Amino acid sequence: MSYTLQTFREKRFSTKIIVGKIRRKVPLWLYNIGLELRYIFFPKRCHDLAQPSIRYSDGSWINRGTTADLKRIQAFLLEQKEGLAVFQAGIGNSSLYRLLKNRVSRFVGVTIVQDELDYAQQQWPQALGGAYQAHLSNKYTGDIALLGKGFDYIVDNDISSYACCRHHFEVMLDTYRTMLKPDGAILVGFLGLGYFDMGFGLTERRMRHLAAKHGLSFTRGEACYFLKPI
Repeated sequence: MSYTLQTFREKRFSTKIIVGKIRRKVPLWLYNIGLELRYIFFPKRCHDLAQPSIRYSDGSWINRGTTADLKRIQAFLLEQKEGLAVFQAGIGNSSLYRLLKNRVSRFVGVTIVQDELDYAQQQWPQALGGAYQAHLSNKYTGDIALLGKGFDYIVDNDISSYACCRHHFEVMLDTYRTMLKPDGAILVGFLGLGYFDMGFGLTERRMRHLAAKHGLSFTRGEACYFLKPI
């Protein structure tokens, strides 16, 4: 499925930045009210369902440090058995592949940022396209299922943060479920669940409701949230 991508320069006083500062100063229940309101009034569907329209202002992550959320997820994955199949939504600075490249049987990642794909190519020219499958692709479509199935883990730290609409977010949940092994799991960051760029953040309650609607359970672990096929 094709998609359109509009990129914006991150502004000092954007809604995202202001909300991020507020998040650190207000009670969780109050922040969650804001998340619920944003979700409720967020577009239900893209104008053209056959061509999702992504709006993105986070820019490239190749020169940024790995987030605290992803560090916790990485630590969790290092404790798991070797030979896993891992899918990552948003490869960023490729820190996850760098950490797991000698421990996984298959690693597939997607990004909508060309710089991140170019960086992966520069760092691992021999592996890219082989051991490291990285693609320029929009995760909010069913097309990502073409990149593989039978994954032990799908790492999607900021699961709804860049969503174009509520419909395509739910399409992604259905697709993720088909891509997982029966005992697999989607890993979502504690902060990432409620973070948003041009998309929306989610409360635990809202995520649990949406997960159940799409045949997934939602639980909080020590390192991250887990979405698992029911």
